[in-house]
Amino acid sequence: MYDAIDFSNTGIELMEEGEYPATVSKAELTKAKNGNPMIKIEFTFTDNYEGRKGFDNLSLLPKSLWATKRALLHMGADKDALSGRLTQEELRNMLSEIIGNDVTVKVTIKQRSDNGEDSNEFEAVQSNSVFGF
Repeated sequence: MYDAIDFSNTGIELMEEGEYPATVSKAELTKAKNGNPMIKIEFTFTDNYEGRKGFDNLSLLPKSLWATKRALLHMGADKDALSGRLTQEELRNMLSEIIGNDVTVKVTIKQRSDNGEDSNEFEAVQSNSVFGF
């Protein structure tokens, strides 16, 4: 049994705002809690925060596709493939092709709407891969 449990340091330390090198470590087609289609992206940082993970969710709703397309291009997705319609299988194949790509990730600090605490947000802003955008 414990004499006392210290809950004062239960979170991960925030990353400083800035741009950092990372690798796209996961990219999967899934659904949000509300059932809307989305893409979940996981970044693994490779320099100052080596091994640290960051996450981004990309909406597949029509009103958000412009931002999703931009993000996928920044992760090295094929520009021509993103110029037309994609089946789920084609999208899954594209996502598997960006895994392992080197990117620059912009890290910002935002206040969470659910609990008011500060947290990091992550956005790929540039592909650093040889064949990237």
